[in-house]
Amino acid sequence: MTGFHTNLLGFQTVLAQLGADKGLANYDRTDALETLLKRIVNANKDALSATDVLICNIPLLGPILGPSKCILLALNVVLC
Repeated sequence: MTGFHTNLLGFQTVLAQLGADKGLANYDRTDALETLLKRIVNANKDALSATDVLICNIPLLGPILGPSKCILLALNVVLC
């Protein structure tokens, strides 16, 4: 998950600047690049949500991944 987080940091910064709290308001479904970016964001949100569910449902993972969970939840909030 640490590598995953590292890879997302640059991508997160660019998306935050491009999105600027507009969500899908300016989404053009006919633009292949926008569609690709939307799919990448949704795939990352799904991965982060699934990891959060695993951490919450498997008691052994909580203490092991405790600090990572905070990072995952923060990323999930940013991507949503």
